[in-house]
Amino acid sequence: MDPNVPSSAFPSVTASTEVNKLKEAFRLFESEGVVEVEDFGVILRHLGLNPTQKQLAALKTEMAEPFVTFEKFEAVMSKIILTSTYDGVAMVVDSEDQLLKAFETLDPEKKGYIPTDKMINWLKTHGEPMNDEEINEFLRVAQAKDGPIIRYEDYVSLLCGSK
Repeated sequence: MDPNVPSSAFPSVTASTEVNKLKEAFRLFESEGVVEVEDFGVILRHLGLNPTQKQLAALKTEMAEPFVTFEKFEAVMSKIILTSTYDGVAMVVDSEDQLLKAFETLDPEKKGYIPTDKMINWLKTHGEPMNDEEINEFLRVAQAKDGPIIRYEDYVSLLCGSK
């Protein structure tokens, strides 16, 4: 966040659809009334944003505590959702179609899934490489319950809130 801009300069999300998105995202990840700050990356992706590792690290530092209540979560996330930025840098908003097309490039046979080991290798070697902790966080949400595969249509639906 820009220290020269007072936090009051960012209004709380008032549109009921945005508040509902935040409540739903919080509900998906909460335990005992709080969410782990470590889950913010997955939550932001669920909300359709694509934060960088640098943005996530800054966000975790800003939170200062490992768990947050809905009130704190809403205050922080509403600023991000309204601007699609954090720390002055845009969080690219991907559409459901864009995400599906991206996953489909890893599934040339159009089977509807990607083997977990292939996905892990790709996540470690392309773009902004993910570390083991980030990959485990991703797999916790994305990996199918019926085997070591990523059913990417289900995952994209979850990310985009259409399922």
